[in-house]
Amino acid sequence: MIFHIDETSAALDNLPMHINEIYRFLRAHPAFAGAPQGMLRDMAGLAGVRALSPGEVVSSAGDLVDCITFVEKGLLASFMLLSTGRYATVEVFRAGDYWGCLDYILAHPRAQETRAVVASRVLRIPAKTVFRHLDAHPTLYRSIVVNTAQRFRRLMQLRALCS
Repeated sequence: MIFHIDETSAALDNLPMHINEIYRFLRAHPAFAGAPQGMLRDMAGLAGVRALSPGEVVSSAGDLVDCITFVEKGLLASFMLLSTGRYATVEVFRAGDYWGCLDYILAHPRAQETRAVVASRVLRIPAKTVFRHLDAHPTLYRSIVVNTAQRFRRLMQLRALCS
């Protein structure tokens, strides 16, 4: 469902609380600095919010990516099964971190499982919606690509250490 509202903050205060929180989270997120309010409203209206208990899986290895996942609060960790049969922590995600861009662009299934370490809340925005808006705003697209490239580089360095 997409909420159509005017640009006043009074109108934002009349939104259902979870939509209002999502909008404010996206508006404050560095990846969306300078984003048009209409774009943020669209994404907020389509976002799914999921509360996670410690140990709960938010995404599994092998899943196809259809959403970009943002950590609103809490702490999550991604684990990868090594050739030795043991699991290694690949990444830790804190409030504001996000994932799913690279796997979506490359149409690859996720290589790792991501679980909540503590009680957490994530926002899942359909990847098609995110990239439709990013295509129209090259500055925002660059911000997402730079963040994704930095994460990819860290992952490759970690893989080299684990080999």
